[in-house]
Amino acid sequence: MQRVLLTGASSQTGQVLYPLLKNNNYDILGTYITRKTYDDLILMTPYDKKTIKDTINQFKPDIIIHTSALNLVDYCEDNKEEAYLCNTEFTQELMLNTGDAVYFVFLSTDYVFDGESGPYIEESIPRPISVYGKTKFDAENIIVTNRPEDSLIIRTTVLYGNDRYRKNYVLRLIDALRKSKDIKVPYDQVSSPTYTEVLAECILRLIKKKKKGIYNIAGPDILSRSEFAYMIAEIFGLDKRLIVPVKTEELAQRAKRPKKAGLLIDKIKKEIGIEIMDTQHALKELGKEVIPQNV
Repeated sequence: MQRVLLTGASSQTGQVLYPLLKNNNYDILGTYITRKTYDDLILMTPYDKKTIKDTINQFKPDIIIHTSALNLVDYCEDNKEEAYLCNTEFTQELMLNTGDAVYFVFLSTDYVFDGESGPYIEESIPRPISVYGKTKFDAENIIVTNRPEDSLIIRTTVLYGNDRYRKNYVLRLIDALRKSKDIKVPYDQVSSPTYTEVLAECILRLIKKKKKGIYNIAGPDILSRSEFAYMIAEIFGLDKRLIVPVKTEELAQRAKRPKKAGLLIDKIKKEIGIEIMDTQHALKELGKEVIPQNV
């Protein structure tokens, strides 16, 4: 039985991936930083190098899946040192304490691109325009430099799913519309929304095949945030008139966003033979399980 150390087991991705790996007979140790979603998770923060080292030495993982990240894009812009610690230095510290035989899997983002010419393939040249994007790209470079033969970098974007902390675009939009709140959404930010259930299943298939290099995992539809918002409202039976499409500049966001972004997924579809459900189907699947927030 292979041992997997999963950082960020309470993250959006981790909440789905942690039980999926357990159900597929991996011996898994999950970590958290602020929220302990599952009772058997252990605390491991980027601030505590000793715990990082001791955990790896004691557990002796065959695979490390590093999903933990500080992904509050505007917060990262204003807190650069903390962003680099959580996203770049944490990655480096994990790698420094692993042997050559450990397979290292890193969850990255389409924010490594500038959004001038997306959607992007795996070979597209990154050019991050935000602190968050730079910290993730620097982490990618650390992995590629130190572990090119035993690492997998997964880029994804606009995650949504049944997150119990309601930290994604879909659930926040649903909650706002259910409370009859007007919500401004940019019509000029384009991406490929990704269902966490699909992301987790793809990660599982990639690690079973021990794929290496860079793979995009995302939804198959390229949508603006406003198009995505209207689709969500339609499927969940909410008032679309409350959605107010605006230019990105009107939102006064601290960090720059890649506007023409998104990820193309031909490589993963070809290599692991998976059909990735379209956004409407994924939202309907989410609707079967999502827990409504009290209004």
